[in-house]
Amino acid sequence: MNIKELSQKFGYNPDTGDFTHKADSPRGRIGDLAGTVNSLGYRTLCVGGKNVYAHRVAWFLHYGEDPKGQIDHIDGDRANNRISNLRVANNQENSKNSKRYTTNKTGVTGVRYYDGDRFLSSITVDGKTTHLGVYNNLLDAACARKSAEARYGYHENHGRRC
Repeated sequence: MNIKELSQKFGYNPDTGDFTHKADSPRGRIGDLAGTVNSLGYRTLCVGGKNVYAHRVAWFLHYGEDPKGQIDHIDGDRANNRISNLRVANNQENSKNSKRYTTNKTGVTGVRYYDGDRFLSSITVDGKTTHLGVYNNLLDAACARKSAEARYGYHENHGRRC
């Protein structure tokens, strides 16, 4: 589908990230919110009988071209398709803006319990894990990790809870 067809089928508000139907269809009436949120939390739209990610359609409609790479949701909310929340990123850049794993037990990304009462801090850059040290308290381990994140260009949202 091209930009003309997409713009005839969907309205896109870059300030809210919402898509609306521009024509009546079995999926909705004119003006209705378009798309659904899938099990991964991404809004999808039905285009040509296939589900496509709304963030890619948003980029296409706003800039008039396919994004050259992945689209990263800066705030981590996969359904937030405001144009100000979207950026083109390669896989490495995208992974530097990921949320904290649910299996994390310390509450700090890149810090784990070590030897019972100490904390091991580490960071992965270019597929290689670098150990930042073993610390007697969580605060020192977290500071080492945050310092390394800044040094290696991690996004400020990396490790968020959502």
